Amino acid sequence: MWLTRKLLLLSILGTSFVVGQELPSVLLPTQSPPPQISQSVTPLESSLSVNNPNLSVLLEAIRKNARNGNLKEAQKLATEALSSLQQSEENEFYLSQIKAEETKLYFKLANEAMLSKRYALASQYIQKYRENVSDELSVRKVRQNLSTEIRESKNVSLVGKLVEELDQAKKDLAQIRAKTGLPEDDAKPDLDRLVEEEKSKINLRKRSAENLLRKAQNDSSQGRYQLAEEQLDDALNQLQASTATIALISDIYKAKQQVVWFKVGEAMLKGKVGEVQELVLTYKEIEDARRRVETETLGEVNEIDFDAEIKMANEKNSQQAKFAADMLEEAKKLIKDKDYDTAEKILRKIANFLEPNTLTWPIILEASLVRNRINLAKADDSREEKDWDKAQSFIDEFRTGFYQDRNIQGDTLTFGRPGLEKTFGESAVEDELELAEKGKSRITKDKMDPFKRDITEFTPDWKVRQELLQELLMRAKVQFINGDLTGATETYRTIETRYSDNFEAKEMLRRISGMRQTESYLGYIKTRQEMLEEIEREWERPKVFDRQIEAAKEVEEGPGTTENKLRLIEIPGVNFFNSTLSEAVAELQMQARQFDLTEPDVTKKGLNILPLLKGEEEPTVTITLQSMSLGDMLDYITEMIGWTYDIRDDAVVIQKSGGAFRGGGSLSTEFYELSQGTIDVMTESFSDGGGDIDPFADNGGDDFGGGIPG
Repeated sequence: MWLTRKLLLLSILGTSFVVGQELPSVLLPTQSPPPQISQSVTPLESSLSVNNPNLSVLLEAIRKNARNGNLKEAQKLATEALSSLQQSEENEFYLSQIKAEETKLYFKLANEAMLSKRYALASQYIQKYRENVSDELSVRKVRQNLSTEIRESKNVSLVGKLVEELDQAKKDLAQIRAKTGLPEDDAKPDLDRLVEEEKSKINLRKRSAENLLRKAQNDSSQGRYQLAEEQLDDALNQLQASTATIALISDIYKAKQQVVWFKVGEAMLKGKVGEVQELVLTYKEIEDARRRVETETLGEVNEIDFDAEIKMANEKNSQQAKFAADMLEEAKKLIKDKDYDTAEKILRKIANFLEPNTLTWPIILEASLVRNRINLAKADDSREEKDWDKAQSFIDEFRTGFYQDRNIQGDTLTFGRPGLEKTFGESAVEDELELAEKGKSRITKDKMDPFKRDITEFTPDWKVRQELLQELLMRAKVQFINGDLTGATETYRTIETRYSDNFEAKEMLRRISGMRQTESYLGYIKTRQEMLEEIEREWERPKVFDRQIEAAKEVEEGPGTTENKLRLIEIPGVNFFNSTLSEAVAELQMQARQFDLTEPDVTKKGLNILPLLKGEEEPTVTITLQSMSLGDMLDYITEMIGWTYDIRDDAVVIQKSGGAFRGGGSLSTEFYELSQGTIDVMTESFSDGGGDIDPFADNGGDDFGGGIPG
């Protein structure tokens, strides 16, 4: 009887409690299992119909579909049942259970829509979820008010008596069990004690996990990422997902995301693109795991402020879009400053790492277009430098990049990258490709303009010849300014010979010729005056002088032309390293021809120098000589290789031996074979009437054992 009253009271006051943001729950009454449904009489489809009075089967079908992931099917069954069945005392319990299941389904469907980024659908589910929760709260409030009125008025009705009897029975039983030390119920253990023990264990695990979290945060800030990740994994293993630990578990997952984000930053600085992509995937996996734990934990995610989440997401997208726009402007400035590499790095970051959405997609597309247009800027630079082939190659790279860029062409495998054509239409694609055609036309136009072409395309050595011409002109000017008219004349004649159309050389030769003509006229005036003076002196009467005629001397022969050139030609310097004698002689001849400034006839400038090998191995010359005469250079070179040279009327002949000149002028000793008759003639003056004296005897020779010193 007492048990019957208890069940009746619970069925009248049965309610579901909503604590904080938890999902609504229902206190189920104790009842016998429903009768088995005969499969032969009622098919499964008919048992699940909302018109079937067996509501327990319908409720179980809704829960089974929810567990198997058929959320929409379960929600459809629940909605049809609530809309088609009228509430009565018989079906009130089952309808309240179906209502609770519908509320849970709305929440799960909202989460599913949020993950798939269908925000409008998610908002509709959230609205229905809130309406159900509001209805449940209203019912609970009505029942609580009814219960309060019954207790305050102490109604003597059957319900009031049952409540009073039940309370009194509980108090009496509790007093008896407390006095005897028995548990509160023989059919169940001491739940309070077990709950306290479990709470103590949970608190202990939470403190340990919190310590590990703090250590991991400290280690990650100092770059010890591996140790931090191990500590965070250990903390997650210690905790079980529940309403008491879900907040700490969420913080641990966020700390793991922060560690991965630090590693992404280091990888980007080091330029490891592959590692960055792997870390981004790891970051998303941790985010999915965190959301899954929060969703599956009861009492924690019953109600999420989706409006706030959407607002935060929009704010984040706005910040990213603003930051990307600033980076894009910076890249454009760098392109104007010709810093293409830095600009391309910035644009690549925008195109590859910025998440596409309605705010960021236009920036991503423009970054890809600007990055590809860098090839056009490089083509213009090459066009200005007259490098036509390189300019054309950059035009081709622009076209290739246009068709290969996933942002410009669109990426069907990635959400939010529709491409240029779907974003702005076919005209935008045509306008972009028209830029390449315009660049190509500018190149063609410049190639057809002779004023835009470079002379080196047709005369490769033009610039080198012009540099040599300027050097010769500068040399002639310096000589002219310092009064070396002979040297200036020779230099200008060299310029005239090599550059026959040079006006400056012809004009300066004319000017020097005029100066010399003026000088010659002054010489004429001077000579005329001297001759007149001599004539005037001849008018003086002759005088007699007593003069002794000295003995006539033979005319001494002066040095020849070749010897004079060896002495007068001054060469600034030469440098030979492992050069053959023929190469060294050729260089000396060229230098002699260039610096023979005393020879007025250009065809006779320089000196012929001939090396006569006569089958001998040609020696190599390694020597560096500064400014000196040509003769001194020949002396040093022949002395170094041990050869001699002869000076003839028309040339200098270098040979291994037999020459009249040896470099350096040093003495040498040579030994000759003499006949006995020659020896007798040479030693005749030393005889004193006796036998001949042997000059080669041990006591008659020099310290070297005899011989004739040369």
